[in-house]
Amino acid sequence: MIKLKPGASLASARASVTAVTASAGQPRVQDRDQYLASATSGVNTILGLVYVMLALAILIALMGVAQHAVAVHPRADPRAGLLRALGQTRAQARGMIRWESVIVAAFGTVGA
Repeated sequence: MIKLKPGASLASARASVTAVTASAGQPRVQDRDQYLASATSGVNTILGLVYVMLALAILIALMGVAQHAVAVHPRADPRAGLLRALGQTRAQARGMIRWESVIVAAFGTVGA
């Protein structure tokens, strides 16, 4: 961390620092913007990986909703028959099955 004198040029300061540190193993000489870019590149990589994993979790949850809806639709569930006998309409039964699918998928997404 070197602070330049007012009016000093960055190029001449970089050349001077590079010449002085040449005997110390050729360290990388960076300005503030270059240092920030190199320090945040690792975090950006991990953040990108987290976004990909989140997208996969959402995709799996959506596939679970679709699978649950397809699996529930054709079966003759005794509870559905009982609810229909008690006055539930077909639209209410379909809505109940859809909400059940959404809740199962939400728990699966949170638990994943």
